[in-house]
Amino acid sequence: MREHASTTAAKAGSEFRLGSWLIESRVLTKMPRGVLQPVQVHGSEIVRAADLVGQSREADGVLLTGSDSTRSTIVIRTADCLPLLLLGESQALALHVSRKTLVAGLLDQVPTVFDLSELREVYLGPHICQEHFSFKYQGASIIQFYKKYPWAVIQEGGLIRLSLREAVGDYLSDWKHSSTEIYDNTSCTYQAALLPSYRRALKQGVALITYLYTTLTVAKA
Repeated sequence: MREHASTTAAKAGSEFRLGSWLIESRVLTKMPRGVLQPVQVHGSEIVRAADLVGQSREADGVLLTGSDSTRSTIVIRTADCLPLLLLGESQALALHVSRKTLVAGLLDQVPTVFDLSELREVYLGPHICQEHFSFKYQGASIIQFYKKYPWAVIQEGGLIRLSLREAVGDYLSDWKHSSTEIYDNTSCTYQAALLPSYRRALKQGVALITYLYTTLTVAKA
C-alpha cells in the first residue's frame, strides 16, 4: 500500500485518471449538466447510480459500476466537507463525508455495498483541516462525534477541533490492503482562496455561491 499526497485541487480545477475511473474536481456555481447527483442531507444512505436516473433521491453516497452505461457520471458537492472516492476494477463509490454523515454512520455502510477486497485506489479530496474546523461550544453533535472518534478530536485554546481526515483514516486502516494506493489531496478549503469554504464565507459575512464538484466517470480505455 502506497500513499500519495498532493495539493493539485488547490487550483481552480483538475482532471486525472485512477485505474478504470476518470475524476474531475471543479469549482462551479451550479451542478454540471448530464451528471447524477443525490440530494445530500448529511445522512447515512448510499444509493446506486441507476437509482438517480430520472429521479431525486436523498443520499450521501453513490455507487457506480462499470455496467452503468447510461449517464455514468456521478457527482459529490462539497464546500469544507470531504469528498471520498473508493475505487475498484468494476465498482466505485463516491461519499460526502462530514461530521454529521460520520456520526450518522455513512462509512459504516460501505462494506454492505462495496466489495472491499477489490479496493485499488482511494482519493481523499480537499476539505477543511483540523486547525480551522473548530468549535467554541460542545453541542450534542460534537459530543456524538467525540464519543465515536475520540482520536480525531483535540481541545486547545478553548476550542474543540475536529479532523475529518483522522476519522476517515481509521476506516481506511481496516479497508486497505497491499494493492491499495491512497491519493490524499492535502489542501485545506478554508486556507486555499480558490476553493469554496462554507466557514470562510460565514466569517466574511458573504453568501457561499461556489462548490467543489467532484465527478466520477467510467474511463474509456
